[in-house]
Amino acid sequence: MSSRKRHLEETLEEPEIKNGVSPKNNDIFGQVQEFRTLLLSEEPVEKKKFKQFRRVLSDIKDNEESQRKVLKLIDTKFLTGLFCKYSAKNSKTDLVIYKILRSLERNLHVNLRVLAPIVWGEKAESNYKQLVQFGQNLHQRMKADQVLEFFDSKQLWWTLLKMDDEKLMEKSETANFYDPRFVASVLFSITAPGSDLTLRKFVTSNALAFAFALTSTKDEDLRAYGYGILQRYLDLLKELTTEEFSERVWFKYVIRTFKNSVTETNQRIPHVVAHFFARVSKLMLHPEDPVFSPIMAFFQLKPTVMFDQVPEFYKLFLSSSTENFRAERHWVLKLMLEALIEPNDFQILETSYCIPLCLLLFSSPISEMESRKLILQLFKACLQHSSIAMSLFNLHSIHSWFSLTLQ
Repeated sequence: MSSRKRHLEETLEEPEIKNGVSPKNNDIFGQVQEFRTLLLSEEPVEKKKFKQFRRVLSDIKDNEESQRKVLKLIDTKFLTGLFCKYSAKNSKTDLVIYKILRSLERNLHVNLRVLAPIVWGEKAESNYKQLVQFGQNLHQRMKADQVLEFFDSKQLWWTLLKMDDEKLMEKSETANFYDPRFVASVLFSITAPGSDLTLRKFVTSNALAFAFALTSTKDEDLRAYGYGILQRYLDLLKELTTEEFSERVWFKYVIRTFKNSVTETNQRIPHVVAHFFARVSKLMLHPEDPVFSPIMAFFQLKPTVMFDQVPEFYKLFLSSSTENFRAERHWVLKLMLEALIEPNDFQILETSYCIPLCLLLFSSPISEMESRKLILQLFKACLQHSSIAMSLFNLHSIHSWFSLTLQ
């Protein structure tokens, strides 16, 4: 036998197995044990350690023997330690932790429901310590309202505005934005039938607005979460409770109007329409707002909303109110500005003739500084997309308009 052939056979031989475990499995087990020790300590865990553990999970996804060994170390204490290191944000470390959680649930079939309701970060440490100490049966679970308090309402609002902007979400400054996938799963869980959720708190925390915004994302799973959360919240609104929520009827009506406007299963809603409903959900708790009356009148007159137009654009932009015309115009301009995320959104503005009217208003004596500022910001957002920029040049001669306006 040639030396080359002998070397090939030796290479193909199975590694020596001692005590029922191969050396490779022993090495993997040691890595997981080391990671577990670090995770449960009070020391901060570097991102590379999480990435190494994720790589281990990827390596053993088809190896049942290794999975059984690793699962012995992944108990409730390990899972709680993982969530205490998680912030539910868009940072690189949190994204790796989220992938670890998904891998544990999908590939190793780890049941994360034993921790329900799931909370995260340093604030969750005391809750999880009690869970580990007393077990599931004696542990006093957090209420839905307490879970909502883990979210910052302002950050949740900024996340819903920007979560579909891929270029922006890749930048480091979005590290403080929430991961929409995790937020969606948490909101879906706390709106389960029979939940003790305070209906008003779900609105004031911007959770309902977030659910509306989810229906406009490209991700089909996130859209399904959005529709599911809205339906569950609607069901909770129908239940008889002792909570004093005088706006309950209005919220039921608005969500039903949204549902009646949807024509396809898991339909993707244009950003401007989804953001319109998100803004309306906040507006309905503030009847003193000058925009409240025209928006509520709109819902009383129309049982459905057209998805190919900017809702109530003409009424708000060309307001006939002698007192609140500026507030109404600013409201719809901000809506268009923040909802212009991709070229498809520009088509909605074109259908409603928003661009020509903005060009006319800017040069009009009735426009004021705030309106002009918002219009310029809208055009700046348009020019971030090459296809929209070409449309502005070819269809609206935006270059000539800039030249004449500067003169």
